[in-house]
Amino acid sequence: MFDPNPNADKISYLPMVQNAKSTLYLFGADFKVAEKVNIQPNVEIATYSGDNGSDLIPRVTIFYKF
Repeated sequence: MFDPNPNADKISYLPMVQNAKSTLYLFGADFKVAEKVNIQPNVEIATYSGDNGSDLIPRVTIFYKF
């Protein structure tokens, strides 16, 4: 659990609800699709205390080794 952050809505890469305790879950996988290419899908889920609901943030990373 994270304490409430009054500036949470200003974080561009992970927007969260202000003034609510939150929990962040991160789920991901790594798939090697070629000799030098990996695709890494992941999902971030932020849940909040009270009636503030939750946020679902899907992301994909493509890693190329050169």
